[in-house]
Amino acid sequence: MSSFRKPKTVLREASGAYVDGKYVSGARSVVSTRASGQPTVSRQDMEALPEGRHLSDLAKFYTDDLLNITADGENVQPDIIVHEGYGYELVSIFKNQSSVISHYKYIGVKVFKFTTDADWISGALKRP
Repeated sequence: MSSFRKPKTVLREASGAYVDGKYVSGARSVVSTRASGQPTVSRQDMEALPEGRHLSDLAKFYTDDLLNITADGENVQPDIIVHEGYGYELVSIFKNQSSVISHYKYIGVKVFKFTTDADWISGALKRP
């Protein structure tokens, strides 16, 4: 376990479903990981990202844990990592599973100012 990785809160939401024609959100939970959060580097990190985002809206995270991202498939909600008081929705993953230092690198897009775990669980914090 690397000493530069710090405990981070991960906000998770299960898949929702339609019940009697109305969409019902999935259950929300809070888990933890150890990650390093760092600013993105323009050219190096931006190639696989959504267009129109400002560099300050993005961060990269390194962790040993496999987390959910936007492209994981139908009905999969991406995880949100809380970093420096903001929630960052994970939009991209780079897997480095070598025999030297295996890890995952994620790019996250800032989606909201984080308040409390209880606000996440109750639905007071909304995805954009």
